[in-house]
Amino acid sequence: MRTRISRHPRPAGQSMVEMVLIFPLIMLLIAGMIQVAFVGNSYMTVLDASRAGARFSSDGDPFFVTGDSDCATTTDFYYVTACLTLQNMTDLAWDNTTDDIVVSVFELGNSGNVLNRYPLADGDDGWSLNGNHDSEFTTAEIQSRLSPSAPATGIVLVEVFFAHHHIFQLPVGQQFLPDPVELRAFTIMPLIAAEPTPTP
Repeated sequence: MRTRISRHPRPAGQSMVEMVLIFPLIMLLIAGMIQVAFVGNSYMTVLDASRAGARFSSDGDPFFVTGDSDCATTTDFYYVTACLTLQNMTDLAWDNTTDDIVVSVFELGNSGNVLNRYPLADGDDGWSLNGNHDSEFTTAEIQSRLSPSAPATGIVLVEVFFAHHHIFQLPVGQQFLPDPVELRAFTIMPLIAAEPTPTP
């Protein structure tokens, strides 16, 4: 039996050179996928926190305002909402200088129009925990989302703004994904206490 000898033998070390050239690209691709996964996880956490805050505040009284900002003792509607929202984001590196929670309450009339936005003093900006962000929704935008046949009711809007910083500080990745990635989630829930009071 004869053995065939290849006329073009592979040069020694060719596989090693190919691996050395491809390996950094593979590592960048894996690091990018991990980074995007962390951003997605942070967004889901922010979204769940906004839902928890809105769900809790939907049983509250938006006119009970004390100004007490201590999460351990406050009964202020807006601070309680913000504190509960923060409690659902303990896994995130919250920064009071960039991140924020904005709460707005809307009183809706019978024809699907916004009668008032609370707190009245903050107007379209909404109530802000840290003063870093204003509400992304104007009163007109909320009204445009309402059905004209909607009954008179109240709603609460909780918005969470969070700056997610990269886990891997790769300069290549920042061309495709900014650092920090600005995450924003919001939730709207009914709020019975904000319903307009019928006049006799």
